[in-house]
Amino acid sequence: MRNPRGDADRLFDLDDFGVVCALDVAVGAVRSFLRQRACRHGRAQPGDRFCAACGAALVAPELP
Repeated sequence: MRNPRGDADRLFDLDDFGVVCALDVAVGAVRSFLRQRACRHGRAQPGDRFCAACGAALVAPELP
């Protein structure tokens, strides 16, 4: 279940730390990292800031 307040708030279920939720967040982060690392960004067009396939940033975040 998605929490509209963000992923960090999902770690606490009824004011108690939820191990299952913490593992869910950690597994999601690792899967995203591996997906972005394996992606060749083949769908990226000139001027794109993010890859449409994996969501990785294609430019430095501090650039306008």
